[in-house]
Amino acid sequence: MWLWYRNSAPIAPAAQDPPARSRFTVALGMVAVAGIAGLARAVLVVGAPVSRGVADRFLLVFGVTSLALAFWEIVLYCVLVSAQQVRTLT
Repeated sequence: MWLWYRNSAPIAPAAQDPPARSRFTVALGMVAVAGIAGLARAVLVVGAPVSRGVADRFLLVFGVTSLALAFWEIVLYCVLVSAQQVRTLT
């Protein structure tokens, strides 16, 4: 009973993990999307940074938007990867 796994037949191998290059590409894509969205929002909300005061506000909006979007992209990625792993187990 304790060593039942030694007597059982092997199951089909699980789906292979994507190569590291694929994960790196996904990470770069996520950073690029967050940066572009942050830049677009900063331009729409603040406008072009023409003075120091406007540049500070521009960088604030850009940074906060980019970080927030990157956080939610990572959360979504983790949820999707977890759901796929659960699906392959069953």
